[in-house]
Amino acid sequence: MRALYDHNGQVGIWLDDDEKWLLDLHGNALAIVHEGSIYDLRGHHAAWWRGDRIQDHYGNVIFVTRDFQHLQTLSPLWHLRPLPPIEKIKPTRPTLGLRPIESQTRGRWVDPQSFLNDLRGIRST
Repeated sequence: MRALYDHNGQVGIWLDDDEKWLLDLHGNALAIVHEGSIYDLRGHHAAWWRGDRIQDHYGNVIFVTRDFQHLQTLSPLWHLRPLPPIEKIKPTRPTLGLRPIESQTRGRWVDPQSFLNDLRGIRST
C-alpha cells in the first residue's frame, strides 16, 4: 500500500496498488484508479493519476508519493509515514463515466480537503 502525501507532507490517503483503490486513513474506499484517471464511487471522473501524484482537472497537485517527479511546486517537508489502515471490504466497482479533456497547465498545490469531500459526496457550503 502506498502513502499519498498532501502539501504539508502528511499522509492524506492510501493507494491500494493491487486493486487500484484510493482509501481513506481508516481503510474505507473513496475512489478507483483506472487508466490514469480517478473515479469516485458514483463513477464520476474526479482527478488524474500520474503514477506519482494526483492532479485536479486544472492541473493542480492534490497528493503525491514520496518519489514524485518535482514539478513547478515545492516539495513538502515529509512527516513520518503512519501504519497503513486495515483494509475494509471494497464496494462494487462503479460504472465509469466519461473522462474530461485534460488541462495542459501545471498548477500549484491545493488543499486536498475539498477533493476528499467530493469523493465522500459531502457538499461544502
